[in-house]
Amino acid sequence: MALVDCDETPRSSQADHDCRLSIHDIVNNIYRIIDSPSFEDLIDFSTITESSLSFLDEQAIWHAWYQSSTLPRPPGPYAWQSTSDLSEALINSAKVQINWPGGSNHPEVITRRYIPIEPDAVGFSVLMDRWIIVGVGSRLLWYDLHSRHVDEKILFDAGDGRRIECLRSAWKVFSDGRIAAFVVIFVRQEMIISEILFAAGAPVEIRPVLRTELPGTLRRYFLSTSAWDEDIPSAVDELITNVFETTTHVVKARSVLVRGRGWMSFLECFPINQHPASDVLYSSHKGRVVDILMQVPFVIHESPPDPVTGEVEFAVAGLAENALRDASGLTLSIATISLQHNGGILCERTDVIPIPQALSLHLDSSSGHVRGICSVGVDEDVKDVELVAFSLDYNPEKIRASCSETMEMDDEVLSWKLMAFDGFGGTAYFDTESEVGRCVEIHNFASETEPLDRMPAQTIVFERLHQS
Repeated sequence: MALVDCDETPRSSQADHDCRLSIHDIVNNIYRIIDSPSFEDLIDFSTITESSLSFLDEQAIWHAWYQSSTLPRPPGPYAWQSTSDLSEALINSAKVQINWPGGSNHPEVITRRYIPIEPDAVGFSVLMDRWIIVGVGSRLLWYDLHSRHVDEKILFDAGDGRRIECLRSAWKVFSDGRIAAFVVIFVRQEMIISEILFAAGAPVEIRPVLRTELPGTLRRYFLSTSAWDEDIPSAVDELITNVFETTTHVVKARSVLVRGRGWMSFLECFPINQHPASDVLYSSHKGRVVDILMQVPFVIHESPPDPVTGEVEFAVAGLAENALRDASGLTLSIATISLQHNGGILCERTDVIPIPQALSLHLDSSSGHVRGICSVGVDEDVKDVELVAFSLDYNPEKIRASCSETMEMDDEVLSWKLMAFDGFGGTAYFDTESEVGRCVEIHNFASETEPLDRMPAQTIVFERLHQS
């Protein structure tokens, strides 16, 4: 593979000088490997870099690749991420891509891992696609999947006789690289929120920050109430509320069934940093839009504010309900929401992939490039479940979507539930129970090569309809 087109026969010292390219020139010459749709080139290229091209240890090169790559990838690059962190993330994503729609109509599980857990564990949570947190008795146990030997460590102990009844976790990486991670547990009638402190991208300490009362160190927001009397009809049969967050706004979505008119949604958007000293967020935009009720909305794309009008556009994806609100009509849908300069809201819903009997959906996205997985009940029997993999590419002009055939679980598993999915690294986490006991079952889809007999998944293209 020729990376730099230089004459092999040196004619003069000036020729030698011309062949010594700057880091910027090297990036321009070899970026095509990352930008190319041939993901095998990236995997082959990684082998070459390890063996002979020492200049590719330069972090500036991987920073440039990471920022420009069209592969779904974790947030970054950040100052605490090494060259190895960035290259591993990109190469793993490339390996998943050749085994995922539309590269494959039937993704294959490449590796499986099993972590035994206690039968009476309340469940587990996956933090930052690396640490598994399990609630057993009064203790929170955690496992580092990057360790060669996955050993159990005690993260937190609620005390003797105080059994953990429920476990949840949440995390976010900010644009400056700061990590916010929290574990929420319920013990009897008490809720405990503990903050996990990070240094250089790794956890170093856990600290309870909330026990029934909010401390001064935990920032919380209150959404101001708005008068919707002129917008929401008084004769309604049902009112459902979703709240989700973009980089700039908290969005409150309410779906209303209006007698004689069907379902419609009402959106309110609250700027996050409009009044930094206040804990109250005030609505800047509101409007009645098409029905976009989703089980869990995932923000997959955000456009920067228009420099002239200040208008903002973002897109969310999720399992959307149909007019009858029955499981047979669920679809993977995208809602493109535009905040207008006059305070109004425009919204366009695109139903992308029908997924009847869908149970839960998990996805990851970066810059509109989406990779996800969905569990599906078979013949309306939630005990018999299959998986569907999908990929989306979203931009303001066009939506491209691919969906795989269904994937069956191991027949020897008595019960299983999809708990989490790392779309960037292609890793699915299941809570499974078999005859040998209960465990965290981890499936990885990163493939070194694409089988010759594998058929690509069909790609569907949707042209965006621009509203005025």
